[in-house]
Amino acid sequence: MEYPEKMPCEHETSDVCGEERLTVRCERCDDDFDPIDCLPGILLAMEGKYEIGSIVISDYRAVRLSAEQVDILVQMREIIEEIESFSTRATNGEDCDGCEIFPSRVYSDLRKKFISDPGILFEELPKLKDTLEGSDRCSHCEDDIDQEMNILAEKALDLRASVMTEGFSVKG
Repeated sequence: MEYPEKMPCEHETSDVCGEERLTVRCERCDDDFDPIDCLPGILLAMEGKYEIGSIVISDYRAVRLSAEQVDILVQMREIIEEIESFSTRATNGEDCDGCEIFPSRVYSDLRKKFISDPGILFEELPKLKDTLEGSDRCSHCEDDIDQEMNILAEKALDLRASVMTEGFSVKG
């Protein structure tokens, strides 16, 4: 799936019975409409919106996501925001001279991959950690990266548990 830079379809938020609703008007959908094709765009449309209670995907028919599905998308958006936060981490001045770890470089690719395929996080975090272990880096960046990777791994496990519970009624 190609990574969109912004939500390709028209969308808006509105207050419906005290709940913020994101409505997406699909413009490119055909008879084989599949909400999974909208996932990257929906995640981008949720940027900066923190109290989304419902999502409606509409075109020739409307699909209203369940509260549990919305909660999963909110968790995914929180992971994206965490990655974005890590990518803007400032280096530690002179201590980081010669360090090969640049947060903006390390995390921007991870963000794009995650938006396009959220399941990739379990594959990408170990790869990223292996790549970083072979690079020249300062101890400051090494500590930060370890902490950040642990935070992302924990959030990924929470997301996985939510997906398993919602999709397969499996707890844990």
